[in-house]
Amino acid sequence: MKHDHKNHHDESSLLRERDINQDELFDKDMEALRLDRSSVSFEELKVQLSGYLGDNHALPYMDRIVGAMLAVDPDQHIKKQLHSYHGILRHRATQPILIELIWPYWHEEGMLAQTMNAIALRFQNQRSGPNDPLAELEIDPLRPLNNMIWGFVQDRYNQLSVSRRAAEYDHQYGLRLLGRAIPELSSADSRSKFIEAFHNLLYRTAVFYREDADTTVVSNAFPLLNALKDVHLLLAEGAHNQYGDLPWTARAEMLTQQWMLARPEMREFLRGRHMVPYQETWMGAVDAMKKLQGWTDTTVSHFHELAVDGERILLSIRFGDWSDDLNLTEDNARNWARYWKPEIQRYSCSIIN
Repeated sequence: MKHDHKNHHDESSLLRERDINQDELFDKDMEALRLDRSSVSFEELKVQLSGYLGDNHALPYMDRIVGAMLAVDPDQHIKKQLHSYHGILRHRATQPILIELIWPYWHEEGMLAQTMNAIALRFQNQRSGPNDPLAELEIDPLRPLNNMIWGFVQDRYNQLSVSRRAAEYDHQYGLRLLGRAIPELSSADSRSKFIEAFHNLLYRTAVFYREDADTTVVSNAFPLLNALKDVHLLLAEGAHNQYGDLPWTARAEMLTQQWMLARPEMREFLRGRHMVPYQETWMGAVDAMKKLQGWTDTTVSHFHELAVDGERILLSIRFGDWSDDLNLTEDNARNWARYWKPEIQRYSCSIIN
């Protein structure tokens, strides 16, 4: 009986923790505004999501891919096939990784990795030039950051190299890093058409927003639908080899760097400007490093916004079944554009600026 009581207590704790997490991840006012409805509940959205995923609890796009790989009858349930075939990782099909490599790419352009590399170099008593701007950077051993940077430096051989990340940026998005630390890429497969297709999508979306705001005309979403299909196909072509593991590893490494840059010990030297309303604590250290090194005067906040909004936009396209010509209509494109309007407009304005 004691064991049962303990299990019940643990289950209650998990339920309370789940409810707290729902409150953190779900904003009723924001969802009501996005969906153009006065009220919406978490349970209501959960029911709609269950209907969208179907009996197999997988995204329609993933169902289509798994079905093609297994060469099954379209009328059969994929769930049954996943149980009987051992050539596919079932969790990868039903629980795909919902992160994009464009997040670390934009943070890399914002000099996050370069900032931490400069600190690691100074930590090892190596100067970056004749007049080292980090000569007075001293991390005392009485506080945790000292040991964290030690571990960061000691584990460098296990971390992703900048050339490894650069090759995958080119593979997935056709984006190339420039700099002395970047070797000349000899990519086997580059998404050279992705940027053109993605920017065309942003343009088509802007045209749709202008027409949609005019109540005297019926907005034409067919060009937008075609643009979504083009981007979806290009994203699918880049989802191979390092797609799952490299974005996850790059995200973990850069989040670790952000944590170290946000520590009080680091802010004592790289404090940034106190009057700047940074979204996150680590940003001031990156901007301060840019000033010290004379790299660029563009704030990292700009690149952080591109990373966050760009990731949300691409995920909404990558895992949507935009190749389903039988069931897709202009309404699907309209709903997509209206729901993701804040992210699309912020990303578009950031790109232009």
